[in-house]
Amino acid sequence: MFYLRTFFMQTQTIDFEKSHQFSTIFLDYIQQNEKLKPFYQHFPTIENFEKQIELKKNFLPHQRNILVESLQNQYKNIHIDIPKSVDLLTQKNTFTITTGHQLCLATGPLYFIYKIITAINTAKQLKKKYPDYHFVPIYWLASEDHDFAEVNHFYLFGKKIEWKNEQKGGVGRFLLENLAETLTEIADFPADWIQNFYKKELNLSQATRLLVAELFKNTDLVCIDADDKLLKKSFTSIIEKEIFTQKSFEIVEKTTEKLAQNYKTQINPREINLFYIDTQLRERIVKNGNNFEVLNTNITFSEEKLREEINLFPEKFSPNVVLRGIYQEFILPNLAYIGGPGELAYWFQLKDAFENYEVTFPILMPRNFALYISAGQAKKINKFDFSWENWFENENNLKKMYLLKNEETNVSLNEENIKIKEIFDQIKQKTERLDKGLMDWIGAEETKITKALENIEKKLQKTAETKAETILKQIFAVKEKLFPNGSLQERHDNFLNFYINNKLFIQQLENHLNPFDFRLHILIEE
Repeated sequence: MFYLRTFFMQTQTIDFEKSHQFSTIFLDYIQQNEKLKPFYQHFPTIENFEKQIELKKNFLPHQRNILVESLQNQYKNIHIDIPKSVDLLTQKNTFTITTGHQLCLATGPLYFIYKIITAINTAKQLKKKYPDYHFVPIYWLASEDHDFAEVNHFYLFGKKIEWKNEQKGGVGRFLLENLAETLTEIADFPADWIQNFYKKELNLSQATRLLVAELFKNTDLVCIDADDKLLKKSFTSIIEKEIFTQKSFEIVEKTTEKLAQNYKTQINPREINLFYIDTQLRERIVKNGNNFEVLNTNITFSEEKLREEINLFPEKFSPNVVLRGIYQEFILPNLAYIGGPGELAYWFQLKDAFENYEVTFPILMPRNFALYISAGQAKKINKFDFSWENWFENENNLKKMYLLKNEETNVSLNEENIKIKEIFDQIKQKTERLDKGLMDWIGAEETKITKALENIEKKLQKTAETKAETILKQIFAVKEKLFPNGSLQERHDNFLNFYINNKLFIQQLENHLNPFDFRLHILIEE
């Protein structure tokens, strides 16, 4: 008989600033610094969602119908059950909570999972707070992104797994031709994933939808691929305004200048913030004289021909980072966007552009951040007398802390230095009464002795480090496991590192991550 092992967990939290891992702009947002308030609408408290609902109540019924039709088609195309929550989206009292991410192979870094869980848990808490409304969590498939190098790999048990492929254009359209060859070579990779998700006849967007749908099958999560003709058709009025008036460039430039007075900005707007996308192609659209060109191609349009192209083939026009959020909020009855520090930082540059297109600016909600500690790691960590905050220090500081904490290796001569200073202060008092001319000589002698003590301390320090070398190696090994390559675990490790041995991993994350607790969660297996 097969038994599913149950892992019990405890949760600790650490303030973001004490982790030394986050930007000033992100910390100021969490602390609601006055300097940032002009760049967003409502801070993400559960009470402020009532205000956001009022702002979003004007979402048009026909746009809901387009959204639902599009979602139904996307699920039907890969022969997968349509989530029941899709039907709710036709109702005027239904709103979405959205997160998005690139189509990383096998979900990529852990925070891919944390983002989606934040959206799911936010929707659950909002339903409890506002029972008269429905809230649907959305995962926005970043299928039109063209940076394949960011999605073609993941790290499993310390090894980099990479899919080599020469396809070009939006990564969501990439066919999974040789992917099975890459994955079958990995001993720990779930074999059924190749047959169930990474099928040769699918593209990367469809495969990612299948995988995410399976991982979160017990939730209301809906996946949306915005690389969709119906959705783009509904957005053509803004596509035309963006190309032919080019107002968002000037607007975002001004906002960026204001934001840059206090913070480093993330994005640079273009005169036209759209790509032209087609098979094996995603290139910027630029204006050249009276014509419009697609960079690095021979494709050229007059204004008349370009308007015709937009109306006949809206799916060929892909928003860049400036326009993507506007597109998202235009096609969804959305209340909040959930993202990481870098994402939220560039959204601060866009609020005025939303106003220009008369699209409601969403609540910007930080995703959950977590450090997951396995039971085995917890045992090793407990051997050392460090707080969780200590583990976020660099190796040099950890070494100093350990040496100072242990009597055998605590070689600090601070107390001795204090006593020497007290003795010399007494000597100086006596000397001043007898002969002030000796004061410089006395000071020089004090400096010699202080320098001698420093040298003694350095030699003792080296001896202590040699004596503690074995334990320090153990500490650094734990540190490397918690912070692979010096970065947060969630930015490096794939969730399979934990899921392979614990099929309840995702469910436990849902149970222990609080979307409205803006601190870093430390989740410890017991």
